[in-house]
Amino acid sequence: MPLFDDPLIINDHILEMSSTQSMFGNFEIPMEVANARQGKLITTSTPGFEKSREFFNYEWFHSFNTDFFKQDDNVLWAGSCIVQDFASLFEKKGWTTNRVFRYGQGVFNMKTLAMHLRWLFEEDSLYNEDIWEGYNAKEFKLGKRDRGFLLEKMLNFDKVVLFSGTTDIYYDEVTGQDLHAAPILKYLDPTRHKVRRMSHDEVLQSHKEVLELVHKHICKDVLFILSPFGFASQSFEGDHPPLALSLVAKSSIRIAVEETMREDYFPLYEMIQEYFTEYRDKGLHIHNDIIQAMIEILGTWYGNFRDARTKSEVMKDFQVIRKAFVQRALLNKSLPKEEVYMPKTTRSKDVPF
Repeated sequence: MPLFDDPLIINDHILEMSSTQSMFGNFEIPMEVANARQGKLITTSTPGFEKSREFFNYEWFHSFNTDFFKQDDNVLWAGSCIVQDFASLFEKKGWTTNRVFRYGQGVFNMKTLAMHLRWLFEEDSLYNEDIWEGYNAKEFKLGKRDRGFLLEKMLNFDKVVLFSGTTDIYYDEVTGQDLHAAPILKYLDPTRHKVRRMSHDEVLQSHKEVLELVHKHICKDVLFILSPFGFASQSFEGDHPPLALSLVAKSSIRIAVEETMREDYFPLYEMIQEYFTEYRDKGLHIHNDIIQAMIEILGTWYGNFRDARTKSEVMKDFQVIRKAFVQRALLNKSLPKEEVYMPKTTRSKDVPF
């Protein structure tokens, strides 16, 4: 007897209904939705649950190491512009003592960070050969004296927080060397300075190398955050469109984190994608209100700080901001100005999907 009552389906396959009990709400889930997983299905379909202070724990954080930050930790934040936002708010609130290892020009990923950390702690020079004619390391604060000055600024750090969001890297076609950043326009030579995409194995090995260097020279406690910024352009001719390209990079990085530091992760990228449709501000930058809310969530759920706000208070503010950006999306000038269409479900009211 066919298990699916649909003439379009050509195969018979098991489909057990009501086989997975939801942890929340008085309904059961078919195994097709649960994907036959043995773990308990956690769903937030129960009306009002998103207002609960435990919402983030059940929906996002319960498998991660949320006992990360302690009051007055010395924290090193490494990444591009967004790390300054995180470090600044932690500093302003008096939660931790913070320093930033800031990347700017070009691309930042775990391979470029590994190159920089090797130079800082183990090697005198970042490059074996000149990456353009007349290259001078001192011009970019990469000389031996600069290395010594930077080492003096490295505090006795208790925690390191790493950000990354791209798998592209500049390389010098003449010498075959990868570059720690994009050459400035004064020295950029398109005939020799190119962009390539790292393979997933290379991304994975770079993550392993960064962890090894950080554990050896800085501290043992490391948290990773996937950068939420999308790509603004293709990386080279014939490349994927920017939005598709962003997902390729984020997926590879996220899998590398899963395979190297599974429990030491804060899902910033995923939460912004899930809750904020209209999250951009001035291009691809994340709106500051969202960033501030997410920093507060990180400190509240992953930290143990004096005078911190309660989870209920932070959760309430988060819902206000989320609703505001839903309204902002509806007012987007790119969308039709007709009355908002509210789709009606054809399913039973007892089935929440």
